[in-house]
Amino acid sequence: CCETTGGYDLKLCDYLHARNLFIWRENAIQMKRSMGLRRGKNDAADAWAIAEYALRHVDKAVLFNPMSPEVKELKTLVNYRNVLVQKKTAAKVRITEIEATMVKKHHALKFIISDAKKEIRGLEKRIKQCEDEIKQLIEESAELKKNYEHATSITGIGLVNAAALIAYTNNFTNFQTANELATYMGLAAFRVQSGTSVDRAVKVNYYANRQLKSYITQAAECAIRHDSRMATYYARLIAKGKHKGIALNNVKNKLVHILFSLVKHDCDYETNHEDKLNFKKKRA
Repeated sequence: CCETTGGYDLKLCDYLHARNLFIWRENAIQMKRSMGLRRGKNDAADAWAIAEYALRHVDKAVLFNPMSPEVKELKTLVNYRNVLVQKKTAAKVRITEIEATMVKKHHALKFIISDAKKEIRGLEKRIKQCEDEIKQLIEESAELKKNYEHATSITGIGLVNAAALIAYTNNFTNFQTANELATYMGLAAFRVQSGTSVDRAVKVNYYANRQLKSYITQAAECAIRHDSRMATYYARLIAKGKHKGIALNNVKNKLVHILFSLVKHDCDYETNHEDKLNFKKKRA
């Protein structure tokens, strides 16, 4: 058993898994919250605490599921594209701040703005190249291509959204249900209640993969604009008095459930996909 430390523990897990050993990667926060009150910390104490956690919760152990080389490469490309986009955003913000704070347009200001715009054009070119690499990688893998086509058949989900979903779900093998994925993405709402004194409103939890959540948010906003069924669903929630944020979150959940259904049944999305699926369930 080991705690998740990003890329630092993956090589070890791959090495041990290749030698037919049972490896269990557990969320570091999950272990920390279960270890009780701790006053000191060092590597030896941490190793002992992890071993004790594994012994006490062995019935909850989950076998490590290694990513295929294609998924690893896809995840690296998705993360690298995200870095490039952040750099582009920072350059744009820099231009806006300079233009807003500098009173007089002198030579230095012109140079800085010109150089920042040049940087943005270069970053846009690199982002496009990165996206081309993502496309090529998906096209060369039959398994990635199949689920990619299922995902992009949904209005609102494009290349980047689909690639990120495939990369962070290990091609949809790390999650058994749509609800599990929705929880991981921070879309599932939970209630905090205790006796009669504590009863907080139902809301999503901040423990989530925020990068993946931002991608599904973009997909939901696009779906509302371009898919009449999603637009109608969103409008109906607003008409019932739902806050826009809650209505948007419902659309995100709907997209995740539809996507999981497509992957599970190995089919592309159709306009009346949900109606057909319900009909099949009734006949079964």
